[in-house]
Amino acid sequence: MDPLSWRAPHIKNQFVHTKHQALRKCCGCIHLRVGATLSCLVWIGLSLYFSILSFQEYSPFFSYMDSGPLYVFAVASLVLVIVGFVGLFVLFRNRWEYIRLFSRLLWTALLFFLIDGLANACYFITQRESFMTWCIKMTGENLAGQVAQKNRTLVEEFDYIGYDYYNCQRLYEDESKFGLISIFLMIVLY
Repeated sequence: MDPLSWRAPHIKNQFVHTKHQALRKCCGCIHLRVGATLSCLVWIGLSLYFSILSFQEYSPFFSYMDSGPLYVFAVASLVLVIVGFVGLFVLFRNRWEYIRLFSRLLWTALLFFLIDGLANACYFITQRESFMTWCIKMTGENLAGQVAQKNRTLVEEFDYIGYDYYNCQRLYEDESKFGLISIFLMIVLY
C-alpha cells in the first residue's frame, strides 16, 4: 500500500509515464490533451476530405487512377475518421484503459492508411501507359471540342486524338513526384 494514498485519494488513478517535462507535452510545447485533440481534428478533417474525393472516384494526389485502389483508400480514410472521433471521445473521458485502446486503434488505422497511400503511389508509378492513354485521349477530345466550338465552319477535320499536345509525360512525372512527396510527408507528420 502506498504511504501517501491516505492523503490524496483523488490522485490514485493518475499515471505519470515520464518525469521529463518536455515528453509530457505535445510537440514539446503545448499541453498533451490539447495537442492530441488538435491531432484528432486534423486527422478527421483531412481523412474526411480524402474519403469523399476517393468515393467520388477522384484521387487527392493524382489526376487519373483506377477505381479499385481509390475505394480502398477511401475506406482507409474513413477508418481514420472513425478512429479520430473515437480519440476525441477518449480524450473527453480521460481513462487510461480507453487511452490504451485508442492508442492501439490509432496505430492500426494509421498503418493501414499510410501503407495504402504508399501502395497507391507505387501503383500510379507502375501504371504509366494507362495514364498516358487517358491523358492523351482526354486532352485530344478537349482540344478537338474547343476547335470545333470556335470554328464551326471548318470543313476539314484534324485528328487531335493521339498526340501529346498537353505534355502528358511531364504531367505524369510531376504527379509521381507529388504523390511520393505527399505520402512521405504524411508518414513523417502522422
